[in-house]
Amino acid sequence: MRGKSAARSIAVSCASFDRAYDTGCLCDPAYRPSSCASRVWPRPGGPTWPAVTAAQERSWSRADGVGIAS
Repeated sequence: MRGKSAARSIAVSCASFDRAYDTGCLCDPAYRPSSCASRVWPRPGGPTWPAVTAAQERSWSRADGVGIAS
């Protein structure tokens, strides 16, 4: 299940879980998260690929603890 149908089915099952566990319903089927771009820091190159320039890659690859271990 995805999207609205999943949220609806979870909301419908809340009452039975509340009777079993007495915790209240913590599901809000109307909740819509913001876009990912509004919640994470942007990459240095923005949303396009490659994420960094060749010059940035060369300078950062020399810094200890930065990059991909090989």
